[in-house]
Amino acid sequence: MPKLFRPVRVEFDSLTGYGGYEHWVTTIRYVRRVRHADGWRWQLVRTNHKGLDRWDYYLESDREGLDDINYEYGLMK
Repeated sequence: MPKLFRPVRVEFDSLTGYGGYEHWVTTIRYVRRVRHADGWRWQLVRTNHKGLDRWDYYLESDREGLDDINYEYGLMK
């Protein structure tokens, strides 16, 4: 386990596109361990880019995937 609050580089696979033009894209994100009301969990690290939520199309799907990982390992209930 990394030290507390230290960002760790991970790769997320996301299925993007629509219709018959769907393809897999690997995006590199940084996550860190944070203290939650129920214990420890992984959280996406925001970078220095302003407006990241508006122009990064994969951020929300990566956030949902990270929540699934936290739930699968019992870090969130």
